[in-house]
Parts: sequence; C-alpha cells; structure tokens
Amino acid sequence: MAIFAQLNSDNVVVSLTFVPDEIILDEEGKENENLGIKYCKKMFNENVNWKLTSNDKNDPILGRHLYALVGFEYIENLNIFREPKPYSSWKLSEDGLNWASPIGVAPFLTQEQKNSGLACMWNEDLYQLDNNSGWEIVSIKDAFPRSHIFK
Repeated sequence: MAIFAQLNSDNVVVSLTFVPDEIILDEEGKENENLGIKYCKKMFNENVNWKLTSNDKNDPILGRHLYALVGFEYIENLNIFREPKPYSSWKLSEDGLNWASPIGVAPFLTQEQKNSGLACMWNEDLYQLDNNSGWEIVSIKDAFPRSHIFK
C-alpha cells in the first residue's frame, strides 16, 4: 500500500491517502509515482498536487527523507518532506533537511537519568531569556502528563 500526500498551494501536506500497490505498479512491476498521482487526481480532484511519501533513502527518486504527515512541507528543490519548524529560534541544518536548535544538540542523558524517567526537552521560553540555554532535563511524567483521553 502506497501513501500519497495531498499538497496545498504552499506545498504543505493537507491530507494523506492510501493507494493500492497494484494501482502504482507499471507494466514492469515497478512503483511509478505518476500512476498514483493520476489515480488520486481521478478519485479526488484534478487540480490538486499529490506526491508519493517515502523515506527510502536508497531510492534516489523517491527517498524523500521523512514520511509526510499533515502539516509537513514538501521542498521541491530537495525533493523531500520536512517537518514544520518546531520553535521560532530554530534554524535549518546546512543540508536543509532538519531543524536545529540555535545552541546545538540536546545533552546526552546518563543511563541513570534515563532509568529515573528523565528526558531532555527544548524550552523556547528559557532560550528567549538566556540565549545560552534552552535544553532542560525534565521528568517524562511532567513533560507528558496523562490525559483524560487515556482513561
């Protein structure tokens, strides 16, 4: 089953749809994105842009870095899907594939910290107060409190 992403005029993913494998296989049995796009346009709308979503980095044509999710952006010149910018202070990495904090990667946690239920999370407010900080070690329980949804 292939997954196709519907893009709006800004190349932002607005929906995803499944397309059966037999629809996108050409006469040689190879995956053909254009067949899936043709199917999606016929099923949904001729005037909508569609892209096959894949993270197969071994595929030079369709290795699109990340599987697309609603809200992701398709970057045409890189032929990839990229997640939305997570925080106002974050910048793109040199290769344009990922977002990076302005102070580098999160500090590594010790095994003891991990076993204690701690996680390292970005705090944009902390960064805005002091541009030398931003990563903080927090309790997973506090960072991801249980919701009434899971009752």
